[in-house]
Amino acid sequence: ILGYFMTIEAHETWWVSLAILINCSLNFYIYCLSGKAFRNEIRRFIHRFEK
Repeated sequence: ILGYFMTIEAHETWWVSLAILINCSLNFYIYCLSGKAFRNEIRRFIHRFEK
């Protein structure tokens, strides 16, 4: 029985980790699409390293 619950916990952990990864990935694109200030700040950050 203990092995069964460990398997359930492993699956739940995997799904939660996947959801967090998707959330973080989508947040970047949402900010890029919707926020002009965010886009400008990203450009400034990238150009800072080009010199």
